[in-house]
Amino acid sequence: MNTVASGSAAGMGVEIDDVQSGALRPRPVPYEGKFIFLRVDERHAGRALLRRLLPVTAGGLPGVDRSKDAWVALAFTYQGLSALGVRQESLDSFPRAFREGMAARAELIGDVGESAPAHWRHRSERAMFISR
Repeated sequence: MNTVASGSAAGMGVEIDDVQSGALRPRPVPYEGKFIFLRVDERHAGRALLRRLLPVTAGGLPGVDRSKDAWVALAFTYQGLSALGVRQESLDSFPRAFREGMAARAELIGDVGESAPAHWRHRSERAMFISR
């Protein structure tokens, strides 16, 4: 296990192997990325998908084998974590901005005019739904 000491509290550290690799290294050049948006409608099916994705989700610092310099990264919304069954106590620990979501904070973060949520593609046009 790779651990890096944290400057915020004595004895605390970050377990590097638990951090997705995309947050620890620059994107390769040239870079190509694909985004797949999923909505969890059924908790058990969503968790089953996550179990299948974990082995291909890269974590930690990059290895020396550049032929494997590709990774899968996962990101979640507050609503997604809730649908997966994350305990309310944990959900409540997130910052208000994350709990509210981007659409609710559109004006504050500059998503106005052509960038306003009304112009975002409808979620069902680009999402896969995880259900039985």
